[in-house]
Amino acid sequence: MCIGYSFLVVLKAMTKNIGDDGGGDDNTFTFSWKVFTSWDYLIGNPETADNKFNSITMNFKMNMVMSLLGMFCPTLFDLFAELEDYHPLIALKWLLGRIFALLLGNLYVFILALMDEINNKIEEEKLVKANITLWEANMIKAYNASLTGNTTGPPFFVHPADVPRGPCWETMVGQEFVRLTVSDVLTTYVTILIGDFLRACFVRFCNYCWCWDLEYGYPSYTEFDISGNVLALIFNQGMIWMGSFFAPSLPGINILRLHTSMYFQCWAVMCCNVPEARVFKASRSNNFYLGMLLLILFLSTMPVLYMIVSLPPSFDCGPFSGKNRMFEVIGETLENDFPSWMAKILRQLSNPGLVIAVVLVM
Repeated sequence: MCIGYSFLVVLKAMTKNIGDDGGGDDNTFTFSWKVFTSWDYLIGNPETADNKFNSITMNFKMNMVMSLLGMFCPTLFDLFAELEDYHPLIALKWLLGRIFALLLGNLYVFILALMDEINNKIEEEKLVKANITLWEANMIKAYNASLTGNTTGPPFFVHPADVPRGPCWETMVGQEFVRLTVSDVLTTYVTILIGDFLRACFVRFCNYCWCWDLEYGYPSYTEFDISGNVLALIFNQGMIWMGSFFAPSLPGINILRLHTSMYFQCWAVMCCNVPEARVFKASRSNNFYLGMLLLILFLSTMPVLYMIVSLPPSFDCGPFSGKNRMFEVIGETLENDFPSWMAKILRQLSNPGLVIAVVLVM
């Protein structure tokens, strides 16, 4: 249900952006709107005024250059694509796409490594189950041998701590995701402290006695990478979607992480960072980021669904112990806990013919 709700939220946000971008008064007489109403007269900070000026200028360069090319040079589009560099927005999308592929590869390598560990734990569980059977037989045999004659001894009792336990691979998977989340938080904080704060201190205090201007030359202050931070949030959310099934407290840890990192990065932006030099209209990228979020949602739920359907749960821990597969609890719940008429309706709704028809309509 949580995964389905997440899909609906992301899709609703994407369709809302599509509706905002197409038609309406906001896209009518765009040039006049920008000429007469672009400037914000409440701006009192010179740096903010420069950023606003660059943003407006870039918008005009985009509304004007693209219109002239579309009117006078339609046959030279292919040649321009080969001779000129990409537009900053397109170049950004290519860059983010490559980073997205790299992070996705890292995430799936992590999942494949976990799958090897899970298979090892499952094999270990088989040995533990066989040893438990022998252990119980030996304990009972030793208990019976301790009774002499007709003496009635105390009832046979073994402390639960003395019983051999299985490795419980679900707990191992949850722990790995918690470790990954915590290490990601620590890496982010250390990167900000070393890469941003110490660099800013060096630039600010050594600029007075250096051979060139450190603020406007090399190394200068670190630019605040908005797109990179958005991409990091997307992959962080993918880890939460993937790991929350095995570590139910992971969303709570993530909320704490987001609150602390928000204030920490806010401090870094105010003290250590400068705005990006390239200014472009970022509203067109909204669905690009949401598309990445939708893709990572799909790709992060696939391993979880595979584990639910294909892997046997641990035999002595977790809510699915004693089941051959985790998804069997759904059928048992429908049969035992729901009214018979509701179970019949849900069984009819899961009919393959109806499901295929609904998918085709969608």
